[in-house]
Amino acid sequence: MILTILEQNDASYNLACEDVLLAGGAERFMLWRNGPSVIIGRHQNTRAEADAEYAEAHGIRIVRRLSGGGAVYHDLGNVNYTVIQPYSGQLGDFSEAAGMILAFLRELGVPAQHQGRNDLTAEGRKFSGGAQTVRGGRLLSHGTVLFDVDLETMARALTVDAAKYEGRGVASVRGRVVNLREYLPDMDKEMFWACIKGYFSKRMGICPLTPGEITEAERLAGSRYRSWEWNFGNSPKYTFAKTVRFPAGCVQAYADVSGGVVKSLRIYGDFFTKGDIGALERALCGVKHEASAISAALSNYPVRDVIVGLTNEQLLPALL
Repeated sequence: MILTILEQNDASYNLACEDVLLAGGAERFMLWRNGPSVIIGRHQNTRAEADAEYAEAHGIRIVRRLSGGGAVYHDLGNVNYTVIQPYSGQLGDFSEAAGMILAFLRELGVPAQHQGRNDLTAEGRKFSGGAQTVRGGRLLSHGTVLFDVDLETMARALTVDAAKYEGRGVASVRGRVVNLREYLPDMDKEMFWACIKGYFSKRMGICPLTPGEITEAERLAGSRYRSWEWNFGNSPKYTFAKTVRFPAGCVQAYADVSGGVVKSLRIYGDFFTKGDIGALERALCGVKHEASAISAALSNYPVRDVIVGLTNEQLLPALL
């Protein structure tokens, strides 16, 4: 097995590199880190897993990955690993990938264990979760190693009002987590990154990406992993419901969303109207269920002309 280390922290590019390497070549072990980002499982409803408005306001990228499983938060305090090897017909076996990480951590004195199907824990607290996907006779297994992640930002970015969304997306299962810095107080996140790179560099031959692989990864990052269609539009069909109280009255919004696009919308409440609210509802159908698209649609249909005392800016958060 050969080692590839990615020094870029762009989540879209790093996930595109996985995509490229899964297409063929030698067995590979890859180490990489992302800047602040929420990584969504392949079959999840993005808006039900990540607070998209909070993420945008705080510079947190939201990117969908190839593998299934739940949503996770990444920043530079988290190290990601990827193992790509021939598929033996056994999906759900994380023993080889987990064993490599466990050997490294135990050498540092961390009481790390493999627990359940795909988790690594220290004294019962999770610091790593794994996911897998198969393509073209090759298996990709990857996971996280939380060393010094901003747990407050993690919790905020991954907290969504469950009552707002009902659909076929696969919900994440939240668990008690721990940063490994508790066990390695003399290290900071850059020292840990250097340490894990050094450990595996001594045990494997280093193989950087080829110019062709870099070119293809950059292409995929732009065409797929930075696109709204992949990250949001690929979400399963879902129903959205939200209630917000304004001085002008209570607004209740209900929407059916498919492919990330509003298919139907109804707005109820105890507000006063002076126009056709049905026309306002219809104006938002066929619009992407995200802030900029809805805001643009509303700019052509002033809310104050329909709902007394309510502006476009006030209605927008009731629709997301």
